[in-house]
Amino acid sequence: MTEKDKFHKDMKNIYFQCSRLNYEPKIFLGMVNNYGGFEAAKRLIAQKDYMTYGFATLWEKNRLDLTMEALIVEKWSHLFSPKELDECKKRLSEVGYTFQ
Repeated sequence: MTEKDKFHKDMKNIYFQCSRLNYEPKIFLGMVNNYGGFEAAKRLIAQKDYMTYGFATLWEKNRLDLTMEALIVEKWSHLFSPKELDECKKRLSEVGYTFQ
């Protein structure tokens, strides 16, 4: 299994963890299924308006640890460019997330 395959699996796991909180990010899961986890992450990072419904919902539930951005920063930073990594850190920092 490649690193990108493992990342894809972790991206899908975000959906399942969120569903335990009575939140099902179906659009996110659709992107992961359609593009693969790595390409979906790259597309989401590139979005200008990152405060998506999903990001906001996880912020409200005090579960920013379940965001794609946290997954990237805390586990998969080596797969992404410095610019992409900085964008993920910026998004999380702006809402007060403390990196682990």
